Amino acid sequence: MRPTATMSARVDSRHDVEGRSAESLVTRVAAAIARDAGPSVFEHVDTAIDEARIVTLSGRVLEEAMLGELADIVGGIKGVAALHNQISVLPVSTRDQDLRLATARAVYGHPELWRYGVNGGGAVHIVVEQGRVTLAGFVDTEADRVVAQTVAQSVARSVTNGLRTPRQGTSAHHPTT
Repeated sequence: MRPTATMSARVDSRHDVEGRSAESLVTRVAAAIARDAGPSVFEHVDTAIDEARIVTLSGRVLEEAMLGELADIVGGIKGVAALHNQISVLPVSTRDQDLRLATARAVYGHPELWRYGVNGGGAVHIVVEQGRVTLAGFVDTEADRVVAQTVAQSVARSVTNGLRTPRQGTSAHHPTT
């Protein structure tokens, strides 16, 4: 099984016919993806859930097989009315793979950030496409967010910092374990 990923989700606060909130649906979707698909730290999945219980998956994965796997997992969750899978597969590139590994070594090897990689938890996701690094996921503090960007920039020329902290709120985003 691959290390689990963080997943973000946007939800509304209505309840379904069984009285469960959209937040409950987000939790179930996130848990199912983490448990059954386990995207790696080099992939990132975002989930949006609208008032009609339509789930939209977006993000980047390494293998095409993951697209169907995620669709099967989410489509089988009670309460999901429909699924829009907008995830794309990252192109195969030796240069990107080398940059992924170098960035991961730098980020997870840093004394302030190593804890995010313990036990394969991978709260900091490193998505590399055509030499551009995007950091995604969740960190505990703004300081960790800034350190992660600085460390990634020591390895890569182009870094987009999409890391979130608890202070930025979790009502619009929900991490998986």
